[in-house]
Amino acid sequence: MNDNRTTFTRLYRRAYSELEQGSKEEARRIAQSALDLQPDSAETHNLLGTIHLKLEGTEGKAEKYFEHALKFDPLNPHVYNNLGYIAWQRGDLDRAGKLFTRAIELAPRISRSYSNLARVLIDQKRIEAAIDVYRTGLEKKPRSKTTRLKLASLLESSGLYHDALTLYDEIIQIRPDHPVARYNRALLLLKQGHYKQGWRDFEWRFATGQIKYPGVISQQIPEWSEEPLAGKTLLINQEQGFGDAIQMIRYVPLLVKRGAKVLVRCRPRLDTLIKSVSGVSSTQNLFEPLDPTAMGIDYQMPMMSLPRLFDTRTDSIPLNVPYLHVDPVRQDYWKQRVGTGTFNVGLTWSGKSTQANNAQRSCALSDFAPLASIPNVRFFCLQKADQQEQAKMPPAGMEFIDFMPEMEDFSETAALMKCLDLVITVDTSIAHLAGALGHPVWTILWVRHCWRYSMDRSISPWYPTMRLFRQETEGDWSRVMQSVVVSLRETVGSSRTPDTKNKLPLRHKLRIS
Repeated sequence: MNDNRTTFTRLYRRAYSELEQGSKEEARRIAQSALDLQPDSAETHNLLGTIHLKLEGTEGKAEKYFEHALKFDPLNPHVYNNLGYIAWQRGDLDRAGKLFTRAIELAPRISRSYSNLARVLIDQKRIEAAIDVYRTGLEKKPRSKTTRLKLASLLESSGLYHDALTLYDEIIQIRPDHPVARYNRALLLLKQGHYKQGWRDFEWRFATGQIKYPGVISQQIPEWSEEPLAGKTLLINQEQGFGDAIQMIRYVPLLVKRGAKVLVRCRPRLDTLIKSVSGVSSTQNLFEPLDPTAMGIDYQMPMMSLPRLFDTRTDSIPLNVPYLHVDPVRQDYWKQRVGTGTFNVGLTWSGKSTQANNAQRSCALSDFAPLASIPNVRFFCLQKADQQEQAKMPPAGMEFIDFMPEMEDFSETAALMKCLDLVITVDTSIAHLAGALGHPVWTILWVRHCWRYSMDRSISPWYPTMRLFRQETEGDWSRVMQSVVVSLRETVGSSRTPDTKNKLPLRHKLRIS
């Protein structure tokens, strides 16, 4: 009997270890052997359920194993959590909430249960209740960094910035090298305009695992950290999205003033555009290898570290706008294609679908329908790839022209954009492109917008020609569009003169307030 128990324990531990190492099939085989030895083991039924959940998802055998586990141990909080997860995945939020609540009743100090229940409440739009659940979980387990981090994130998304910042500070006091707390605090500090500390914390972005380093060319090439640059060659690596690169490439002229020869590794679609920046010596494809020794590279660095190295504050952002430039031949070509006689507006309604918050920051082309009521306005598609299909179904009454299938890279889009009177866009690379070109752009922001748009400004601190329209309630674009309609109607009206009442000039002066 004791031999069976010893063998069972050994098998159970091996199965658990195999699962932790990612060997799910091997873990399943060993766990089944353990269950054959002890069929009434609730722990083994729960383990097999977990394995099958990872192998097959919620539609497999996992639920049956969890239900069997409850027969042998009806007071096991972990099983209630697992069953709650299945219910949550299936969209049965009421059942999931009850199961997670039961897990909390059985074991009030398990942090996972509070996080699970809070997630259900968030999905039910019961944000205050979710905050209360997290707070209760923190009372039960005061040193839980996970609960504190999730509560801080929820408080921040609810606009309770001071409370969120306090929690991030507490996590960092407990564990100074907590990368997610550092990075999250950076984004909040930057949003609030506290740039000095924000840039320092922003350097933790790669340690979180959420953001990949753009690729070290060679371990022998040091990263630049304010050493003298006279006569040196500096390689800048693009990181994160297209918009980030467009925003940060403004620092190249400042590096050149320090005597550097600047090379830029970037994505191919940005190549021609980045070559237009004053001081860029050459560009390299981010995805192709290069020989740093042959190129004489002295230093390298990730692009998003430039603001920290230049000690950028809200009042010292380099505003050398425009710092991107278009080919005049291509601009003339698109000027002929676009034509004159109307007020021409470019529209973008979605960012890249793989971006974590894209569903929240993006709207639909149909949300722009109220703009169709403004006379003498034509609309041009600036939407590329994701959600571009919507361009085939513009709102009723909207004169909508789509040249985007002809856009091979950002430089071509920039040439088209310069022939329009105004760009209206959600927070995506098109907003940065217009801003960096010094072109009039109105950016419509969701409630929990990116740090770079600050908190209460109506004009972007990074782009003088960018006006900001802020969402008041998450998911509600209608009120934002009402403000855009009023402003656009005023702008179109002010661009006319008594002598040309029915004809609008191609260029105009936008009133930005």
